[in-house]
Amino acid sequence: MNDQTAVPRAKAERVMARALRLIKADILPGKADRAGVRALARVCFPAGDIAESGYFPWQYDQNPAGPAYELIMKKGSAVTGHCAAIPMRHKIGPDIAKGSLGVNVMTRPEYRGRGIYVLLQREVDRLCGKDNILFNFGFSNEYSHRNCLRRLGYREIGRFPLWMLPFDLNRIV
Repeated sequence: MNDQTAVPRAKAERVMARALRLIKADILPGKADRAGVRALARVCFPAGDIAESGYFPWQYDQNPAGPAYELIMKKGSAVTGHCAAIPMRHKIGPDIAKGSLGVNVMTRPEYRGRGIYVLLQREVDRLCGKDNILFNFGFSNEYSHRNCLRRLGYREIGRFPLWMLPFDLNRIV
């Protein structure tokens, strides 16, 4: 670490410690409480398969590009937030580069608006950078879009159309 990055990193660590003291919570690896993460998923994504017991091991632990960078925020026994990035290999020109995809960001509804997502995402991004991940990309929703751009330094590189091939349109509508 050179002197130019030492000062901003030290300041970021102080800001993180102060924020955690203010909200009286801990940031832990997601594996520390997968049952709590599944409970949070049932609240945030009630119809999704994300809360099933095999989902996280499949997506995070058995990923062919390596284990996920996954963090949770806990207040007492409750998981109040979750953020993860899964590593992926990308072909850039003749080279293979290591990138990551931000996935499964969740904040318990009664804790939204307190900066939990920003704290977790900053720390996930730091872990990715420490592991020589070149970039993280994701698909934000209306809750995270502004924070991604304004508070986390992400750049919007374009709007992507969503394509879908319905096999049984009557069951969808």
